[in-house]
Amino acid sequence: MNTMDTTEKKTITVFNELHFYLGQTADGQNVWLQDFKWDCGWYWGGGYLHTFTNNNNPTASKDIDSHYHFDGLGKDDNKNLYDGFKSHIVKTPLTDKEIWHLCDLMAYFYTLRQSAEQVARGGANYSHVEGMPKHKDLGKQLNEIIASEVIPQVTKLLTVEATK
Repeated sequence: MNTMDTTEKKTITVFNELHFYLGQTADGQNVWLQDFKWDCGWYWGGGYLHTFTNNNNPTASKDIDSHYHFDGLGKDDNKNLYDGFKSHIVKTPLTDKEIWHLCDLMAYFYTLRQSAEQVARGGANYSHVEGMPKHKDLGKQLNEIIASEVIPQVTKLLTVEATK
């Protein structure tokens, strides 16, 4: 039985990474959103959902139990992110308005991240296409929008201070 309070916003640090509590699945698994981080020197990593081997005390976990992506919540049965979130996470400290806002921010994050990668690298990296322009400055601008606008809004939305 899970004894963790599902009604409060909270953050934890596990494996040197900040995580935001999103809620609990129908089978009692606590779901955490890992904080965003600048990866490989050229893109923002983020949207990673985790459950931990010690469900009731994640900071004492030996490992991540499951790792999946926020945007995957909208892919089952052609659901949008909101409906996918609501069907996957059945108990959450977030209001419906906050869930809608989070889903909008995460959709924006994924769009900006993919766009930044494609314009900076000159394509989607599926193949090598001659003559595709690279716009590194535009990629940098899009990554700056993620860093200065999207990430702070997600952080504020998922922290206790946002409810005060």
